[in-house]
Amino acid sequence: MATLKDKVTNALSETRTLILGAQILLGFQFHAVFRPGYERLPLHARWLELTGLGLMVAAVALLIAPAPFHRISERARDTPRLHGFTTTMAEWALVPVALCIGTDIFIVAETLFATLGGAVAGIAFTACAAFFWYGFEYRRRRRYGGTAMSDRQSDDGQADTDLGEKIKTLMTETRVILPGAQALLGFQFIAFLSDGFLKLPRESQLVHFAALACVTLATILLIAPAAFHRVVAQGEDREDVDRVGSALMLAALPPLALGVCGDFYIVARKVGGDGAFAIAAALVALAVFLGLWLVYPVLARTRRRRTGDAA
Repeated sequence: MATLKDKVTNALSETRTLILGAQILLGFQFHAVFRPGYERLPLHARWLELTGLGLMVAAVALLIAPAPFHRISERARDTPRLHGFTTTMAEWALVPVALCIGTDIFIVAETLFATLGGAVAGIAFTACAAFFWYGFEYRRRRRYGGTAMSDRQSDDGQADTDLGEKIKTLMTETRVILPGAQALLGFQFIAFLSDGFLKLPRESQLVHFAALACVTLATILLIAPAAFHRVVAQGEDREDVDRVGSALMLAALPPLALGVCGDFYIVARKVGGDGAFAIAAALVALAVFLGLWLVYPVLARTRRRRTGDAA
C-alpha cells in the first residue's frame, strides 16, 4: 500500500506528464491563427480552431489547479483531500484534451480528404483517446476494483525491485519520451498551415498526414499510463499499473518511430528529389529506431535469461 506522501507525489508527477501534452496543443492553437494557411481555412474550421483553443485553456487550468490548491488550501501539507482533488482534476482535464485532438485532426484531415474524411478521422482519434484514457481504465476498475497487488518475485527467485519504485521509474520514462513526441506533433500540425506544405507532392502530403496520425497515436499511448494509474488504481502502487503502463509505453514506440521516419522521408525527398533515395533513407532510420528501442533490448533479455539458466 502506497503511503499518502507517495500517492500525492505520484499524482502531481502524473499531472506534470499530462500538462506536457496540453502545453504543446495550446501552443499550436495560439500559433495557428498567425500562420499563412489560417486565412485559407473555411469559416467552420476557424470556429473549430477557436473551440480547440478554449478546450486547451480549460485543460491547462484544470492541470495547474492542484499546485495552488496544495499551497493555499492545504498549506503545502500532503493530505487525502489534496490527493483526491489532484486525481479529479487529472481525470477531468483529459476530456478537453481528447476533444481538442479530434478537432485538430479534423481540421488537418479536411484539407486532404474533404469534410467527410476529416470528420471520420477526427471522431476516430477522439474515440481512440477516450478508450485509452477512460474506457480501458474504467473497465479494469470495475473488474479489479481497488484491490492492492503485492510485489512480484524476479525470474531467478530473488526479490524484485520495489513496486513503488518501478512505477515511479515508469512515469519518469514516459516523461522522457513524451516531450519529443509532443514537439514533433506540434510541428506536424503547424506544417499543414504553412505555404511549403501546399508545394509538396500529393504523395508527400499523404505521408505527412500518416506520420501525424502515428505520432498522435504514440502521444495518446504515452499519456495513458498516467491516466491508468489515476483512474484504475486511484494512485495506489499495484502490479497491474506497472504491467499495463509498461505495455502502453512500449506500444507507443513503433508508431513514434514511423512518425519520425515519415517526415524524414519527406525532407529527404525534398532535398534529394529522388523517391527511391528518400525511401531508403527512411527505412534505414526506421531500422535504427526499432533496433535500438526494441530489437536490442529483446536480444539482451534473451541473452540474460540464457546466462541465468546456464548458471
